[in-house]
Amino acid sequence: MTDQVEEIRSKLDIADIVREYIPLQQAGANFRAPCPFHKEKSPSFMVSTSKQIWHCFGCGLGGDVFSFVMKQEGLEFGDALRYLAEKAGVVLERQRPEMREEKGRVLELLDLCSRYYYQAFLKSPKADFARSYVESRGFDSALSDEFRIGYSLPDGDALCTFLLSKKYTANDIFAAGVGFKKEQGYGLLDRFRNRLMIPIRTIHGSVVGFGGRVLDVNEKLGKYINSPQTAFYDKSNIVFGLDKARNEIRAKGFVILVEGYMDFFALYQAGVKNVAAISGTALTLNQIKLIKRFTNHFYFSFDTDSAGSAATLRGLGLVLKEGVQAKVICLPKKSDGTPMYKDPDECIRKNPSDWFSAVQHARSCIEFHVERVLTPEVQADSYKKKQAVREIFDVIAFLPDRIEQDHWIRVLAKELSLSERILWEEFNQKDRVIKKPVRPVQNVSVQSQQRNTKSDREDLLLSILWKYPELCKYVQDTVTSSMFLEKDNNKVYTFLLSMYTKGSFESGKDGFSSQIEEELPKEKLVLLLLLVDNEYGETEKDELKKIVGQLGTHIRLRALQTRREELKRLLDEAEARGDSSAVEGYMESFRILE
Repeated sequence: MTDQVEEIRSKLDIADIVREYIPLQQAGANFRAPCPFHKEKSPSFMVSTSKQIWHCFGCGLGGDVFSFVMKQEGLEFGDALRYLAEKAGVVLERQRPEMREEKGRVLELLDLCSRYYYQAFLKSPKADFARSYVESRGFDSALSDEFRIGYSLPDGDALCTFLLSKKYTANDIFAAGVGFKKEQGYGLLDRFRNRLMIPIRTIHGSVVGFGGRVLDVNEKLGKYINSPQTAFYDKSNIVFGLDKARNEIRAKGFVILVEGYMDFFALYQAGVKNVAAISGTALTLNQIKLIKRFTNHFYFSFDTDSAGSAATLRGLGLVLKEGVQAKVICLPKKSDGTPMYKDPDECIRKNPSDWFSAVQHARSCIEFHVERVLTPEVQADSYKKKQAVREIFDVIAFLPDRIEQDHWIRVLAKELSLSERILWEEFNQKDRVIKKPVRPVQNVSVQSQQRNTKSDREDLLLSILWKYPELCKYVQDTVTSSMFLEKDNNKVYTFLLSMYTKGSFESGKDGFSSQIEEELPKEKLVLLLLLVDNEYGETEKDELKKIVGQLGTHIRLRALQTRREELKRLLDEAEARGDSSAVEGYMESFRILE
């Protein structure tokens, strides 16, 4: 497998892959662009084709073509491997050609089904009611076209007959989950009949299943029927609409989770594009992990009935355990306390300002928990009250700091007329075992936030000398390797001077870097390769000479100051213990420095 990973790398140019997502501009020997993973005013995202790597000097992220696709597409390594293998034309060892052909064939069939349903929705006279229904929901033709909303004909075998005419087999139809054998006699039956059809897609946009909404009020089956579980469709691993919404989710910094297709479509058409739907299942751990690839902030907006509230509570419990920062969008209520709208769909259609206000004032997960759990009925029963408090404690335990915890303990104490001391004792009891989530890593890495400006100057100097070793002559007599603070920088500078003295380099061609790069941490290598073009990509070499001199002067003066401070400390210690000989020696060292 390692050989195939290298084969994929060798057949792909990282710049070509990155260009599929963002435009690149030449910056010296490398390329530069605004970082796709964080907002920035000045482009600091660099791509090196010579080393097939990328690095952002703004947020600190970086890696190779695999890590870029994983981050951009929200993939695990295995998925990125398969994605890039297909682009490179590499057949993976574990993926037999016949299996890949079968999978591709079924996925093509599913995509064809979505087109068949869509054309039936547009043109069939039998779809008049379906078209009227979509229009009554306020969905325009652009939305229907983008999501390929379709219609399954009421005929028992219309789709299967069509697919067989296209040379697909019965086994293909079974594998796709769109048809099954008749219970009596020969032939196939369509799984979906006389329903509004909604294609269900993976995060990459491949159709893997369908959701069918009932149109006949006399239909005895459920309001919605989803595709059965197949090798391609597992409802616990699918988040509806994430393929369309993921970029907007990343840009906005949070996702709005709704319960169904219609809530999703209503919000999406109204311009709320950072929305995704949990359909056909309760929120699962796999779905949470999938969404977390794009944001760590979840806003729940489930139906306002008791079932919706219960689903919200269950979802909040799951996401908190995964370290997600969660809020709840609470739609406005009437004067009597009953919901003004039954769901996000109704709210956004009837009064968009109410919706956007509710989003702006979304409530914390603990606030929602307290309101829903501590009902008058619960507070009137000591046993139920105790159980409710423990449930709330489980939420408080996941709050990120002690100040927030203290605030909600005080709220509980006041709400329940209990002392804070008793609640704290209960909260801190030894048998309470709750695993605290690790706080999420921010887009801007700790390393980039805390970069020391002193070592920054060292990195800049070395990056310039790495690309243009002939400029070593402007610092070789004034700067020594011992003046560098970082051990790796000391090693690199010694190597550069050695190679410059021997004349073993080719300016601007990275001619000798391979002789030392194996000894350096990968992060340091990336920094040396890309930093000069990020900072001075358009700078003439004559100007770089001045910059090298200035950086060298700063490093030398800094080293002298550090030596003075060290001698001062040693001198003070020698005087304190009355060591006149040592005092004289340190004084002489001072005179030499001056």
